[in-house]
Amino acid sequence: MSIGVYLCEPKILDYSSAGPDLANDVLPALVKKGERVYGFLTPEPHHDIGSFKQLNEAKDVVKRLDRPSGKSGPKGH
Repeated sequence: MSIGVYLCEPKILDYSSAGPDLANDVLPALVKKGERVYGFLTPEPHHDIGSFKQLNEAKDVVKRLDRPSGKSGPKGH
């Protein structure tokens, strides 16, 4: 399982034969070949969206972040 956002150069596709998993196959292959790979850890929370229930919970979190309490968006949404 991978949690994160990846920003990659198109040449990463050259390493797709390393395996289907970016974090466990492709990134280690890049490092082994001497390619530059960087990471950034953030203190921000993450939300697992591996199920519909978790996805809906994450949507609720985003809605709360998007609007101050008690206020609604355009046309009452």
